[in-house]
Amino acid sequence: MKATPEIFIVVGEPSGDLHASLLVEELQARREVSISAVGGPRLKAVGADIVVDAGDWGAIGVADVLRRVPAYYAAMRKIVRRLVARPPDLLLLVDFSAFNMRLLRRLGPERRPRCLYFFPPASWRRKEGDWSSLARLTDCVATPFAWSEQILRKHGVNAHFVGHPVIDRVRPAEDVAELRRELGVPEDVLCVGLLPGSRRVERRLLGPVMLQAAELLADRHRSLHVLFSPPPTTAGGRDERLNLQRLEGRLTVVEDSTKIMQAADFIITAFGTATLEAAAALCPMISLYRGTPAMWLQWHLARPDTPYYAMPNIIANDLIVPELIQPRDTDAAGLVRAAAPLIEDKAARRRMIEALSTVRDALGPPGALKRTAELVLATMQPCEPGQVRAPGDGQCSNSN
Repeated sequence: MKATPEIFIVVGEPSGDLHASLLVEELQARREVSISAVGGPRLKAVGADIVVDAGDWGAIGVADVLRRVPAYYAAMRKIVRRLVARPPDLLLLVDFSAFNMRLLRRLGPERRPRCLYFFPPASWRRKEGDWSSLARLTDCVATPFAWSEQILRKHGVNAHFVGHPVIDRVRPAEDVAELRRELGVPEDVLCVGLLPGSRRVERRLLGPVMLQAAELLADRHRSLHVLFSPPPTTAGGRDERLNLQRLEGRLTVVEDSTKIMQAADFIITAFGTATLEAAAALCPMISLYRGTPAMWLQWHLARPDTPYYAMPNIIANDLIVPELIQPRDTDAAGLVRAAAPLIEDKAARRRMIEALSTVRDALGPPGALKRTAELVLATMQPCEPGQVRAPGDGQCSNSN
């Protein structure tokens, strides 16, 4: 291993860019490392040399993926050439399994560098699967869910449960009143957060209906105030066809979505990472999904074999957070109906908070990124001459 080891990181979603950037900071606190990456603005901010900009790679549905295929294909060729011509000390893959597993198969066991996979494919699933390729193509896997470690180890994967980094990053507010003062929000109002997602297609489909529902709720509840999460700069930095002025004086735009979760009485959010962050903040929520006709066709044809879609429900294996999927439930009137129990029944909010606390506990103890950084450094360390790395536990041992 070189005096300053090189780590090559591949991410493809904003959440992966965030997790990877925080992991890089943990690594930099331990030793000097050189970071090259397929990533976005957060990895760039911590000093990574961005080989391919993946800031706008996030996609939902077949149609959204298809329009990005040329960019994905060109990036795949560039990455493979780079890794073969200049192998890093470690290839660090973060989530984005549709692309990253293809990358590993393209490289194959012979050409790939030593590899650690953080947030492995479908780590949230509790069902068995065939993970032989993951065992063959990686040296170590760091998974955020305890059941994932157990399932993967059965298939020979050197998997380690490290916990979920959201626990360190998102906590319940210590003083909600103080936080609301910081945001310029009255302390004694009913506060509702709107999080339409980070991808353009999500915001186009969810943003208008969320605002329409907020207007209806504001008409019914004069003390209601709305906290609105704007799009990230990688999504274009602005929303089209959204008129926030209609709630002027009763709406506050908050850049940091975690502060919305900490300050709000409840939130209305897209499926995805935000639901997990809200669970970590112990914030009651309503989760929903709206799709284009092509996305709905894909959903009906594929019909995922999971009873739940929101991450808190998947982790709890129970319906503790409302999931709105059908069109009749995801229009403005449907959102108002779903919000009624959380507005009118404080006990219902308390029960959801209690259930979310069990979800937070299931995400493991604090220190996920520290444990992952230790795995990265251990995996990057080469075996001594005459030793080989065992596929089951990743330990070096004599080849004979």
